[in-house]
Parts: sequence; C-alpha cells; structure tokens
Amino acid sequence: MSHAGQRRYLVSPTASASALHSTPRVFSAAAAVTPIRHTAGGHQVLRMSDSAVAELVTQRPDLRVEEDFPLPASTMPQLPPLATLTATRHRLRVTVRDAVHGLPLAGVTLFGIGASQTWRADTGDDGQAELLCDEPRLRRLIASPRQGHWSRVIADVLVQGAMQIELQVLGFVGGHGWGHRMMGFHRVGHRYTGAGVRIAIIDSGVRALVRDVRVAGGLDTLDGEAVDGWRVDARGHGTHCAGIAAASGYGAGVLGGAPLAQVFALKVLPGGFLSDLIEAIEWCIAQRIDVLSMSLGSAQPSALLQATLHRAYRAGLCCIAAAGNEAGAVAYPAAFDTVIAVGALGAFGSFPPDSAHALRMSRWSDWRGELFAAAFSNFGPEVAVCAPGVAVVSTVPTGYAAWDGTSMACPLVAALAALILQAHPWARSGDAQQPEYIRATLGAAAVPMGMPGDLQGAGLPLAPRALGLD
Repeated sequence: MSHAGQRRYLVSPTASASALHSTPRVFSAAAAVTPIRHTAGGHQVLRMSDSAVAELVTQRPDLRVEEDFPLPASTMPQLPPLATLTATRHRLRVTVRDAVHGLPLAGVTLFGIGASQTWRADTGDDGQAELLCDEPRLRRLIASPRQGHWSRVIADVLVQGAMQIELQVLGFVGGHGWGHRMMGFHRVGHRYTGAGVRIAIIDSGVRALVRDVRVAGGLDTLDGEAVDGWRVDARGHGTHCAGIAAASGYGAGVLGGAPLAQVFALKVLPGGFLSDLIEAIEWCIAQRIDVLSMSLGSAQPSALLQATLHRAYRAGLCCIAAAGNEAGAVAYPAAFDTVIAVGALGAFGSFPPDSAHALRMSRWSDWRGELFAAAFSNFGPEVAVCAPGVAVVSTVPTGYAAWDGTSMACPLVAALAALILQAHPWARSGDAQQPEYIRATLGAAAVPMGMPGDLQGAGLPLAPRALGLD
C-alpha cells in the first residue's frame, strides 16, 4: 500500500475525551488515512495526509494529535555522520587480530573518520574487512570490537594497501567495574542489593541468555514484532545497560549495582517511534515498576510524552534518563522536569591510552585530577547528577564490552535509586513523593566535582551517603 503524502501521527484522547477504539470518523473521502495500530492508554497510531490532520484537529478538539517521530538509534559518541559512497576511489584492506594469540577477530567495526564523514566496514570470520572511502587520507581509524577486547585508535591513516591491527584483551576478573566502585556500590553490597525493587530497562531489549542478567519479563512495542521480542537484542545496547544496573556477577562476569533487583526489558529500539516509548511507559505504570532507566533521547520534545511521564511521576515511578551524547542541550525525555537527567564522567587511567575511550576526555576535570567530564555529555540546568559513562564494562549478548555514553551513566543511577527504595521502604508512597524522595536523596548524596553545574548537576552520588552508611 502506498503511503505517499502521509506521515505517522499519534492520536491521543485528552482528559475530557474517551479512549479511542476506532479511527475517528471525521475524515472526508479525499483525506488519506491509514490506521497502523492502537497502543496502551487509548492512543492510536495513524498515517495521515496534511489535509486529514487539519480535519481531525478542527473537528475533534478533544484529541491530541502529534507527529509520531522516530527514536534516534544509539551510536558511538562523537562520531561524524556515516558517509554515502559516491565514487569508490580508495580502498584499505584491514586485518584485525587478538594481540595475545594472534587469532582473527570477527565482528570488529572499523570507523574511518574523514574530514567530516565516517566510513564504515566490519570484519568477517577471517578478521578481515575492506574499508571503502572517497577520501585518500583519514584523520583516524577506530577499531571497535563487538566484545572481549579494547578498542583502538590509529591516527592519520593513508587509505591504500593493507594494514594489521592488534587489539588488547579486555581484562577483568568479575565483580564491580571502576564506575560502580567510584560510586561506592562495593561498600554497600553486603546490605543492599535492590531486592524487592523493579527496574525497567527501556531500550533495545535484553538477551536473557546472558547468564549474568536475569530478566523477569518485558514487552516489545515495535511494529510487527512479537510481544516477547524483548528477548532479542541485536544491538546489545539494552543488555549492556541491564548489566550495569543489575548483573548478578556470575562466574568471571560483571556485578551490577542492584544485582537482586527484578529487571524488566521494554524494547523500543532500533526502529522505534515516539508511540513505542509512550506505550512502554504506559506498560510500566500498569505493572507498577519502581524505576525506569531510559538510555535514549531525542532533540525533539513531545507534549504527549511529557504527559505520559507526568502520569508515571504521579503514580510513584522514578524516571531516569541519559542526558545525551551530542555535547549540546539535554535531550528529551531527560529534559522534562519529572525525569532525573544524568551526565557522564570518565576516569583517567581506566582505559588504554590508544583506545577510543581516550577521545572522550574533555578539559574539565575534578579537583583531585582523577575524573573528567565526558566530552560528549550533553549539558544544561536540567542535569541532576553525573555518573561514570566512559569505558564502562558490562554485558552484551556475546560476552562483555567496554562502552561509552550517558547511556552507561543512566543505569548506574537507576541502580542506586533501587537501593534507596530497598533501604527506605517507607518512602514507597506510590505517588509523586516517591520519585521526589529519590531525587532529593541522590542530590544530598552527591559530591561536587568542581566542574560546571550544567555538566555535573549536583555532582557524583555516592551509595554509602545515599543509604546512610557513610
């Protein structure tokens, strides 16, 4: 079916309107309208022409009508836009191997950073890839492994012939990573584990087969997918965030901040829309989830999303979101006043100096010279707190990987919110006082880093201080 001249819209009843159970019958015969689906909360997703939108707005003032914009997919921070090949004039054959055993590494993404664009290739089972460019020289070449190894950056690369890259093994022996230790989770884990608290990871799904992450349930809101599609995480982003929040530390794996919290996976990425995010939040309200971790964001505000988050707030849900990775204004939903926005920090010495993590260092450091504000972290008065978000090791569907982003900082704060609720059960009022208590406790437990307030918010929240164990 052709959808020429149509765009996706989300139609929602206001407080004075009843829930929508069918396409509003107000359209003329000439109006182009294609129903897509209904969502929780009485919303309806339609494809409509401009004339149909005008008719609906005029004849049904009791409805809210808003464009159902796509949710941006997560990408490596500070990456210039991907290029479209116009004339393949330059080729570079790259072989990527393990630095210890010399074995070829499959699934390594090569990012060739040119003057203003990025050229991409992925290694096959033989560890080889061919990078095609329209530029003869790259400012840098980044080898980003799927799992198990550190990334590596090579500067000033001539795009011709062949080259070999060796990647260092990602060394860890289980337990808390540097970010968890910096926030003091290792000092409170003997008493507080998040038991009895429900955390929703609203992201790209969580692969439940990863033995470190136990998932209690979830929902896939994406068009055309099964409701249990949350068990599939092709990007690994949701699984990484889930591990940061609540990995169990099985074997040589990683330990999350709230390892005994119940994790629920809400899949809205990749390919999701505003309506998918709203449906996920509505599900969380209905299921009485305690903490929402949203490592996603858009520069585009939405009145419907704001209203949904306000309902969640009034119902006692603590909504926490990544500030964003564009080194600009705080993204939505983090920028809404009912959401706790989280910025990102890094730690000097927590990653190899030739890794891509070294590119995340900014000129802002803490007063001890141990931490730095991540160069990609969005900033503004909306930032409530900051947390580790550079070289954070966590679970991915195939093992473990070190990633960067305010996406990584967000679930760390969500884990601490879960511990606060466990430690202070009387704060679980089931209304707006509950998220306000968590916000106030995080702020009181935060240590200022000596950085601009728009970057750090109140500072880095420490678990012992938040739980009264300091």
